[in-house]
Amino acid sequence: MSLLIIDDFHESLLTGLNKLNITYDYLPSIAPEEVMQLNNAYQGLLLRSKLKIDAPFIAHFNKIKLIARGGAGLDGINEAACLEKGIHLINAPEGNRDAVAEQTVGMILAWHHKIVWAHQSVQKGEWLREDHRGLEIKNKTIGILGFGNTGKEVAKRFASFGCNIICHDIDETQYDDSLAKAVSLEELQESSDIITIHIPLLKRNHHLVNSHFISKIKSSSLLVNMSRGSILDTPNVLALLAQNEFAGLCTDVIEGEQKDGFPKLDMQSKTRLPELRDRIIMTPHIGGWTHESYQRIAEVILQKITPYLEMSDNEKKSTH
Repeated sequence: MSLLIIDDFHESLLTGLNKLNITYDYLPSIAPEEVMQLNNAYQGLLLRSKLKIDAPFIAHFNKIKLIARGGAGLDGINEAACLEKGIHLINAPEGNRDAVAEQTVGMILAWHHKIVWAHQSVQKGEWLREDHRGLEIKNKTIGILGFGNTGKEVAKRFASFGCNIICHDIDETQYDDSLAKAVSLEELQESSDIITIHIPLLKRNHHLVNSHFISKIKSSSLLVNMSRGSILDTPNVLALLAQNEFAGLCTDVIEGEQKDGFPKLDMQSKTRLPELRDRIIMTPHIGGWTHESYQRIAEVILQKITPYLEMSDNEKKSTH
């Protein structure tokens, strides 16, 4: 099998492929438009988020039978088209779950204890203790929306804070009573002091968090989005925050993200962000972007593709 690798991966992936005597072309700097100019000579593709895997791509690279994405979801991959062509799909949610969970905890603590704003104030030469009196999260109810790899790690970390932890997931097999109490979405919305989101960007989840969703949560609630920007209907959510329909927002993602440069936002959202700077903590999609997760994602991908690479042709056919 010959692999095409079009994004940057930790060297441990390449070392592992070399040990398996797998042929590959490692082209981490290739531009998206240049990929389609490559010859149809590959049976496998490894990527992060450089380009969309759609029908034209699959038609051009019609020998590909394995696609592995170095990330938590299958963003940008037309799963139905791949399934129709018998393409085996792999991702690596185990690779960055610890990193995302840690940042989730960090952002929630930073918001409640006003760490960001206190730091900014001190940088200005101020020493305003009362202005930055914080809130403790002990005894608060944390609602985890999405209880997969990352959601479970978030629950583990908050267990020592004395919080009441509840969760909701459409896949009931994900529940673990030892980590969190499973509840309906409505109960999670109505009961949570903090709602932290860890769900994939599927069609049914697009703009899941909208005016209707917000209408069911407490006005004192903190909303945390560590999944994908389009889970939130951004203009509506920011407008409702400005109207004090909920207390604050911590987000590592936002609609209109670009690889380089500030996200492309609608004019209303561009105006709202500066106005709400004392209510929002925002980071540039770095939750899963640690030195450790960079290596771990590569190791997870290698671990998952190795059994497939070592299968006979007949065995591979039976997996599709």
